[in-house]
Amino acid sequence: MMNPLQLTKTNQAFSKLGGAARTKATAAIPVSGARDNSHKYIKMGGLALCLGLAQFQLGEADNFFEHKFRTTKNAEDLADLYGTEDFMEIFCVFPFMVSLMMRQAHFDDEGNIHAWGISGPGQLKVTIEFDEEETDTTGDGEPDTITYFNKRETFKDVLPDWLGGKTVWNMVQNFGYRVKEDGEIEVYHHGEHFSGFFPLRLIFQMHARYVIWATEKYVNSDQFGHEDGERAEELRQNIPLHEFQLFLGGLTKQVEEAKANSDDEEQIKKLEVTLKRLQTVSDMDQSKIKPRLMTLRSHKTHMETVHLMVDDKETKDTLQTAMEQIGTASHKPNQPLNAMRNLSRRTTIANQGGK
Repeated sequence: MMNPLQLTKTNQAFSKLGGAARTKATAAIPVSGARDNSHKYIKMGGLALCLGLAQFQLGEADNFFEHKFRTTKNAEDLADLYGTEDFMEIFCVFPFMVSLMMRQAHFDDEGNIHAWGISGPGQLKVTIEFDEEETDTTGDGEPDTITYFNKRETFKDVLPDWLGGKTVWNMVQNFGYRVKEDGEIEVYHHGEHFSGFFPLRLIFQMHARYVIWATEKYVNSDQFGHEDGERAEELRQNIPLHEFQLFLGGLTKQVEEAKANSDDEEQIKKLEVTLKRLQTVSDMDQSKIKPRLMTLRSHKTHMETVHLMVDDKETKDTLQTAMEQIGTASHKPNQPLNAMRNLSRRTTIANQGGK
């Protein structure tokens, strides 16, 4: 039997052992937690690295998709499809998107469309350019068939000014067709450029696959070209050469006024270059330029848009540059639009008078 002194020493020994064990157990907990945190940070770092690499690889690209199909349908019907809102109803997929992109959009004085963007209404700027080529297919010396048609759409989604006004994403797409040598028509959808957050690019690429599929189904159906419902009217008018000369003279005068009122030396130099280019266009053989107007009138939205079409690329670039500079330098962006309206009005009167 242990005496009281031995029992006390034994209890003290056990107390020391228990305390040491508790100390070791307690000390082990932070080590385990540190390992868990380090694993978490490694995973987060790996995810961030993967996202960064994906953004680097996919965040900006040219020619990011191209889809084609062939058809034997009428070329004029295809030009009507891509030139009016009929194609936009395919492009938007869902009815509510048609409403957001078309019914609730508005035009500015330069002819750009402002629709719903990621950050709200009016933040998505859409610019549309048309290009076409007509060919004589009957041998009478007069162009009678649109053998090439292209609609180039530029989408630029920007944040509001109070959020910095930065571009969220920017995309350029082309839609159109070419008549091939065998008489068939090759329809194409082409993603010219994309820059922005890479998941959006993946979404647009999947969307492009749907759009080309839906377009092919519609174009090659029996219904296409024989619809009885309301359709948009397309009016093409050749511009009399004297009216086109008046239009050039008016643009030249407006560029000269913009130059006279400008204090920016860099802007003045650019305007001087444009004046020389306008003079070159004015001295050209106008019959080679073949100026004409394409007016699209929609029965659904009662919207009318007028596009000036010319065959010569240098002339087209010169006119576009002049109208952009006039709107910017004069701080009156509606001036070029008014010039186009006057040209359209005079062309219509001249053509009706010549009948």
